[in-house]
Amino acid sequence: MAARTISEPQLPQSIPPRTKATGSTAAQQRSRDSTIAGVLLSLAGAAILMGFITAEALYSGVYTTHTNTVSHLGASEPPNSVVLQPSAAIFDITMLVTGP
Repeated sequence: MAARTISEPQLPQSIPPRTKATGSTAAQQRSRDSTIAGVLLSLAGAAILMGFITAEALYSGVYTTHTNTVSHLGASEPPNSVVLQPSAAIFDITMLVTGP
């Protein structure tokens, strides 16, 4: 009996380049969007904090976080609401820019 030889399968001479899967680019886009959203939220939080600190420093009366609310930086409580500048302007502009 003659010995049988097993031939290995031949690969094609030119293998087409792999294309990126559409799922991976969508995942990369979501990751990038999440990163941008996180950075923007962090910047908004820092801006709010700095706006509060600046408005507190420039408040014309005695401002303490124990007796006053944060909205006192914009104006005093009704019915005798008084706007105290420049802390009110700083507080209002901070709230308009950051949009909480």
